[in-house]
Amino acid sequence: MSSIEAITVPQWGLTMTEGTLVKWNASEGDAVQEKGEIAEIETEKIVNVLESPADGILRKIIGKEGDTLPVGALIGILASESTPEKDIDKFIEQYKPIELSTPSQSTNEVTSSNTISSVPPSTSAQSFSCLSSHPQ
Repeated sequence: MSSIEAITVPQWGLTMTEGTLVKWNASEGDAVQEKGEIAEIETEKIVNVLESPADGILRKIIGKEGDTLPVGALIGILASESTPEKDIDKFIEQYKPIELSTPSQSTNEVTSSNTISSVPPSTSAQSFSCLSSHPQ
């Protein structure tokens, strides 16, 4: 089984709807550690560091520096070296961003094809396991 982690534009505040990818601090093929600073995202109010959601290899950069993207947009992919490229491509093709949280929405039960229950609005990554024949 191979694990793929989505790197997404985080929602750092209730009114945040988009962010600008200022800089990648890692390159495709780099090994990154969980909580390592992998990118910088600019909002209307601040420029903040995006931390890696997990240990892994930055297999794909999707968001380009200078891109302004909605919260939840897929900007990169973390995966092990052994994860087949076709699995990564399939994950990207099937990716659906999480729904944007607003002050009037509850965040206790956010679910979609790529998310799990009880995801807080500040979550910047989603886990996805490929080739699994049963739920984890």
